[in-house]
Amino acid sequence: MGDENYPPIRIPGIPGMEVEKDSSDSDPEAVAARKERKKLRLDRAQADELREEKAKEEEQRRQEAILDLDQLFHVFCDEDERKKVLEDMSSIDCSRPDGFEERVQVASTLRDKAKVIFEGSETEKAIRYWMGAVHCLDFTPRQLREQPTKEKQRVFEALALVLSNISLARRKLGNTTGAIYMATIGLEVVCKVKYEASKDMRVKLRIRRALARGDERDFEGARSDAKHVLDLIPDHDEGNRIVKNCQAALRREGGPQEHRWKGSLNKELPQKVQKPANSLGEWNKRVFMLAPILVLLAFFFARYM
Repeated sequence: MGDENYPPIRIPGIPGMEVEKDSSDSDPEAVAARKERKKLRLDRAQADELREEKAKEEEQRRQEAILDLDQLFHVFCDEDERKKVLEDMSSIDCSRPDGFEERVQVASTLRDKAKVIFEGSETEKAIRYWMGAVHCLDFTPRQLREQPTKEKQRVFEALALVLSNISLARRKLGNTTGAIYMATIGLEVVCKVKYEASKDMRVKLRIRRALARGDERDFEGARSDAKHVLDLIPDHDEGNRIVKNCQAALRREGGPQEHRWKGSLNKELPQKVQKPANSLGEWNKRVFMLAPILVLLAFFFARYM
């Protein structure tokens, strides 16, 4: 009746019909599944290795390209500003030369011209001349790598000075954000100069940034910069004054608007004058208060004694 080729169905619990235990070591489906999983793991590992290798190659190409790019000028100025700077440089025959020493010399010339112009209150023009100096000093990493340490130091010292001047000029124009930015980049640059040769510039840049931060009412940031100055020079007048004024400004900040800090953090606050307790004026006041009593005592003694 039944097809002799179909084995009987094995049912657990019935004698003679126990289910055979599966062996994953020999079962063809299990073996095939394990092989497939192993293949997938290998494929993923190879794909990850390939991606990492490509990422490393891309990063290496990027780093190689950076070695031949200017670092600062194109970041500090947009296209229109760069055009104006280059025009100003060309107009006074100070276009950027190719040689290392020539570029340093042209930067020095532009810096000196900018200082004179700044003192003549042409602040925006002075900034363009200082930006021209940045353009000349903006050597690529590869160009700097080719120079001895002494020449690298010259470049970073000159750059820090120019950035400090631009920070001052931008603050004068009311561009406090730009002033803070330039001082911050200046501090990054000056850290590449040996401490003994750059201490004064580090202090100047910190003061520049502290005052600009104060203009933006960032009194905590300003105090931090000024305290850093005092770590370098404990008796620094401006540093002490800024710290003291920051503390006063922070106390007032939560109070009425009319009582909050106004003006530069570098200004001198008037000192409160305290009168001596035993001053002549205080003595006269006491004598005046005692006068009626003395008169009554004199009358009493004159009449009854």
